[in-house]
Amino acid sequence: MADIEPRRVLGEYIQRVNARDWRGALERLAHDYTEEWPQTGERVRGRENLRRIFEQYPGQITAGWFDTEQAEIVGTEDRYVLTPAMTMLRVDGGGEMYTATYTATYPDGSRWYVVMIARIVDGKLRRAHTYWAPVLPAPEWRREWVERIPTTAPGG
Repeated sequence: MADIEPRRVLGEYIQRVNARDWRGALERLAHDYTEEWPQTGERVRGRENLRRIFEQYPGQITAGWFDTEQAEIVGTEDRYVLTPAMTMLRVDGGGEMYTATYTATYPDGSRWYVVMIARIVDGKLRRAHTYWAPVLPAPEWRREWVERIPTTAPGG
């Protein structure tokens, strides 16, 4: 897999997670894979621990949990991947560092923005920092200074 373009590695990983194909997703990760979730102060060491988190998620992560209805497409065609659920995901980057942005709907119905900053080495995801941000209502106090945009996909 070392010959695979890094952008494709990240895209395939996201596609596999979206399809609940844990084995396929983990094949895209280095054996010493580490993922950090700064918002909750957690670090996942090893792909087996990540698999267990996916499998034990309360309410279960369902296939196609990434939003499929409205995804923003910006940039060149080769910077996007299509998931099995027909979600277009933006993947930017160069060298070893890549960023993927997408939205997800959790089992409780809440919608979240997800940003994953990933390091890909020798055709495998080696390390990632993932940020999860819920869709929030805009405060009324700043209404006169902003333009309201839809909160259904990254960037509007």
